[in-house]
Amino acid sequence: MNKKYALIINIAMLVVGLIGILIYFAINKKPVVVQAPPVVEQQVKEPEVIKENITVAVAKKDLIKGMRLTKGDYILKTISVPKGSDEKNCTM
Repeated sequence: MNKKYALIINIAMLVVGLIGILIYFAINKKPVVVQAPPVVEQQVKEPEVIKENITVAVAKKDLIKGMRLTKGDYILKTISVPKGSDEKNCTM
């Protein structure tokens, strides 16, 4: 009779333990919120063009060959051109 009561008590403890575990997880269960990953727009980056500044003298009026230049005959302009381009060899 003693083994019979021990078996009943062991089965009862297992049932109570399983019920306790189920209740514990049911109470602590947090709602799972499924969020779509944020959509990241990929921006195409254009390679940066390295520019260099060039200062050029631009005539204000028609110049005659052999004439001495004065400050009033020209102005200095600074322009930005891509590095290594042929624009700096062009005449304006």
